[in-house]
Amino acid sequence: MIRGITCLLYDYEVHPLISEGKGLKIIDINSLSTLKTDSEKAKDITKGFILFDSDLRVSSIDDGARQILGLSNQAVIGRFLPNLLNKDALGILLNYINSVIQEDQFVQQDIKVSDHPVQWYNTTICPIYNNRYSILLVDNTQQKIMEESLVSNNEKLKVLYDSASKLTTMKNPKELLDSLFDRLSEVLDLDIYVNYIWDKDQDRLVLANHKGICNKKTEHMNFIEKGSAICGTVAQNMKKMVVENVENCSNPKVALIRSLGIKAYVCEPLISFGELVGTISFGSKKRTTFKSEELDLIHSICHQVTIVLDRMTKVEELTQNTETLEVANLHLMKNERKFRDIFEGAQVGILIIDNEGKIIELNPAAGYILGVHSDKLNGVKVTTFVSETNKVSLREHGAHLLKYGKAQDNEYIIIRPDESERIVSFSASKNIYYGHHLIIFHDLTLQKNIQNSLIIERNEAERVSKTKTNFLAMIGHELRTPLNSIIGYSQVLEEDKKDPLTEKQKNKLAKILSSSRHLLQLINNILELIRIDTKPETIKANVKTVRIKKAIWDCLQANKNNANDHGVTLHIEKDVEDVSIKIDPIRFQQVLVNLLNNAIKYNRKNGTVTLYWRVDGSYLAIFVKDTGIGIPVEHQENIFEPFYRINHPAYHIEGTGIGLTLVKQNVLEMKGTVGVSSIEGTGSTFWIKVPI
Repeated sequence: MIRGITCLLYDYEVHPLISEGKGLKIIDINSLSTLKTDSEKAKDITKGFILFDSDLRVSSIDDGARQILGLSNQAVIGRFLPNLLNKDALGILLNYINSVIQEDQFVQQDIKVSDHPVQWYNTTICPIYNNRYSILLVDNTQQKIMEESLVSNNEKLKVLYDSASKLTTMKNPKELLDSLFDRLSEVLDLDIYVNYIWDKDQDRLVLANHKGICNKKTEHMNFIEKGSAICGTVAQNMKKMVVENVENCSNPKVALIRSLGIKAYVCEPLISFGELVGTISFGSKKRTTFKSEELDLIHSICHQVTIVLDRMTKVEELTQNTETLEVANLHLMKNERKFRDIFEGAQVGILIIDNEGKIIELNPAAGYILGVHSDKLNGVKVTTFVSETNKVSLREHGAHLLKYGKAQDNEYIIIRPDESERIVSFSASKNIYYGHHLIIFHDLTLQKNIQNSLIIERNEAERVSKTKTNFLAMIGHELRTPLNSIIGYSQVLEEDKKDPLTEKQKNKLAKILSSSRHLLQLINNILELIRIDTKPETIKANVKTVRIKKAIWDCLQANKNNANDHGVTLHIEKDVEDVSIKIDPIRFQQVLVNLLNNAIKYNRKNGTVTLYWRVDGSYLAIFVKDTGIGIPVEHQENIFEPFYRINHPAYHIEGTGIGLTLVKQNVLEMKGTVGVSSIEGTGSTFWIKVPI
């Protein structure tokens, strides 16, 4: 027995077997060649003879017996026979000697006198005469080894035969491998097997089958990368690896199998036609080594397994492909029916043409657009229906279709057989199937007619709008002159100290001034709307740097008298930051004045109007908050529309409905936004945001 070896880890170059269509090839067991050597060694047999009496005293012994018993240089005549025998064989041999003495009959028996090294003797004990007996010892160790080898080889051949039989009948890989493992376990004293399959998509080994390992431990074994652990290394190198004396092995790749309590381990690559199929490995928790003939047996069975697993995989793939094709065929038939229904029922024209531009097939809508029954157009060229002015561009688009595979968004005038014209647009796809091209076209005639009508109506509307605008501008300017005169003379009369007016006259004059000013404001607002519509770009030329606090203070002062007349207090919120912005000061003042006018007009007696602002990123947000009657939610989206008035008794206040429209238009011109939040009966907060 070889001592001092801590761990053996070695690999083999594997020459896989392949199926040639005539069954399975099986590698011969190398150990069979040793039988001849063992039979030749059996010719050299050691024999020995001993003569003794009933008291077990030796009376004669030959040199052969001395050699067998290791007594070549000792005096043995007269000595007690049991003292000369090996302790391992003493008990067995004494039993047979006593049986011969008592029964006076000979006994012949094979006796194993040593396990390390193995030693067998064919022993014949027989009575001679006058209480004398003889022992004939024949060393038949080699014969016994040869017999055991024959038994072992016969068992392995039976395993191979059984494996080959099962491989050709079983269809479930798990059932197949479990059965092979159970059979091998009986012969090789194995405890576990692990089978990995190579997954090309994941580029790693995936655990497929195993036995002898609890499921909890396999949770960490489900996937193995190439080059890691023993199985990954076998997969990478495509060579068998054997690990013996696992407990004493320091190689880190052995850690996984050591954790399973394995003492001897062999892993074989499964290779088919030069490609990796997976790996299969066997391990024992009892023995620390494998014999060469055992490794040969495992190797042979693994190659058979490779072929069968590969066959199973291919059969499964073929089965899946067949099922997939059947399903695809059903889908194809359904899709063909759907396509035919769509083709026949589509409201757009569909043509299928060949490489020469001849119509192969068309749907009813195409026949209707072309003005011909679809049955009469097969074989007719598409160019037959195209006007002469479009034929050149049609040829260009046809060449583009054949070169790039698509052509689209092209409009043509087609001539129907009744010489009426239709305007169509089409898109095309090349080779929907070999040499056949698809054209889908839409009849745009009605759409084009509507577009032309809309263009005419739009031009007319613009002309009328321009006339209206010019008329309003003219009327506004014409009315503003006498109004200014009326207001001017009324103010003179009001302030005349030499010839003062009576109280009755003053009241009437105040009404004249109020109505005149209201009318003048209405005219000014209308003219401002006209200006915004006709010359929105003028605001860009008036941009200046404005200090917000001063600009808002000026607006408050301008509305101070109006606020006093309505009993409303104006103020700016404390602790607001004074900032500068680039803006049109005139438009900015118009916006704030209009917002303040509304806040005063729709406020309560002794109400307040508060102004405050804050910087919001790159914008300045300004808020005008009042304590007035508020705005109903359903009206808040519309109050910025021109001439919009809320139909409610509480809102029957004098106004034109233009002020907030001007606010919105001016803010939009300044690249800003405007909005409102309001609670009916509590008040409103209008806000504007303008770029800083």
